[in-house]
Amino acid sequence: MDNKKQELLATAYKLIRTKGFDSFSYHDLSKEIGITKASIHYYYPSKEELGLAICDLIIRNLGRLKTTVSSLASPREKLDLYIQAMFGEVKEGLMCPILSLQAEYDVLPDSMKKKIREITEIELDIVSGILQEGLDQGIFKFDGDAVSQAALLVTSFKSATLYARVLEKDLIKRIIDQFYRQLKIEK
Repeated sequence: MDNKKQELLATAYKLIRTKGFDSFSYHDLSKEIGITKASIHYYYPSKEELGLAICDLIIRNLGRLKTTVSSLASPREKLDLYIQAMFGEVKEGLMCPILSLQAEYDVLPDSMKKKIREITEIELDIVSGILQEGLDQGIFKFDGDAVSQAALLVTSFKSATLYARVLEKDLIKRIIDQFYRQLKIEK
């Protein structure tokens, strides 16, 4: 991929995490990178195409995460890696890019909605697989099925990232610690 195209994608990814997809424009991108809007349109003729490229980036990242998770021996290591990968990079003022896109789901083009649904399903598949494996091995203990527990975990963590922007910096850590206690494992 062309360096300028990669830079545009990386900058748009950052803007999604700070402003949301619908709240930034090609003008914002041009100011951030120092190129004309016409140059951006050369690489991404429409914002929808840029959004689809961001979705594809997230899907590739989740694919790499799934491969790495699969290579680990224990469900506990797998869960730790997922948490580290998804929330370790959440810094002050940044949102999870998946959550940011999900929050704007209703106003996005149908092509992006399809990709966001795929992203959501991949993420829940990764987490529910980890939880089911831990449950099967007696490492995790929880009521209900793994998919529901995965949805609870993912939505709790992602909501915590939003609450932490408003309330307190250690809320995410506290939510993670609480979830480990809920699974009846030591952090």
